Amino acid sequence: MTGLPPSPNSRLYAYLIAHGMARGAVMTGQIGPEGLTRLVTLDKAAQQATLNALKLQSSSANRQADQALSSLIADLPQKTPLRMTHPSEQTQK
Repeated sequence: MTGLPPSPNSRLYAYLIAHGMARGAVMTGQIGPEGLTRLVTLDKAAQQATLNALKLQSSSANRQADQALSSLIADLPQKTPLRMTHPSEQTQK
């Protein structure tokens, strides 16, 4: 038995999520002015590749969109996990 094929819009949804992540990184100061040009370039490339994949619905266009989305996401800063501490371990300064 094979699974259902992905929605033709799935890459569009992925782009919108990645774009929101990039926007959030800029708004929170995780990406400063020095990183904006690269981020905008990667975002535009991902947007164009995603729209092209949506239009063409070909394996090649889908691979290009996947690669562009991966590059955009890879360029975003990775948050370090929060370390939860017990209140008794916290000290006041």
